[in-house]
Amino acid sequence: MKLPVDVKFLVTAVVMIILTVATIAFLNPILGTGPAAAGATVIGLLTIKLLDKLDYNPSLSLDLGVPKLSVAWIYSALAAVFMVSGSDVVVRIVGSILKPINSAAYPCTGWQIVPLVLLDWGGLILAGWIIGHLFPERALALSSMGAVVYILALLLELATLTPGDLEYIARCFSLSSSDPENLSDMGIGMVGGVVVRGYVVIVMARIASRGLRSDAAA
Repeated sequence: MKLPVDVKFLVTAVVMIILTVATIAFLNPILGTGPAAAGATVIGLLTIKLLDKLDYNPSLSLDLGVPKLSVAWIYSALAAVFMVSGSDVVVRIVGSILKPINSAAYPCTGWQIVPLVLLDWGGLILAGWIIGHLFPERALALSSMGAVVYILALLLELATLTPGDLEYIARCFSLSSSDPENLSDMGIGMVGGVVVRGYVVIVMARIASRGLRSDAAA
């Protein structure tokens, strides 16, 4: 049975997400967060090319070249980067409103964390959807660039977490920050979560652009 492109694309994305998280889980305890993130980045770049071939240029060959640059392309790339990086602006605004209400426990109480999580992921989905609608012919490349910059920024932010920050995060999830195994699991979870967020943007941009490209072709 021949599967449609939509199913192949989504299955490929899910498989690569699982492979990326598995790579992080394997490398993080052995080599640390940096090499684990580097390994995940390599898999992510290969995934982008695979998805590009599957969705835009289906063939048996895999061209690893880069797209031709132009002023319009650079403007589009910058717009995509800003849209993805700014996807959490609503979360920051809502968080600044909720934090003074119970600053000692922020954001670990259920009534605080649930709306923040929903807004956080909703912002990523919306960013991908907007990129797909604005740039249907370049949605995959532009959303990938935005996701890569976003992931790198979050990984740098994670790398600067202090022991106090880690202890606070551990308390949110009822974990002991003095247990090295807990800290390792937290590192895997945070890095894996960051990578999955990037994939969400890319997949959403592709879904949003698919119908527009089909209409244009017709």
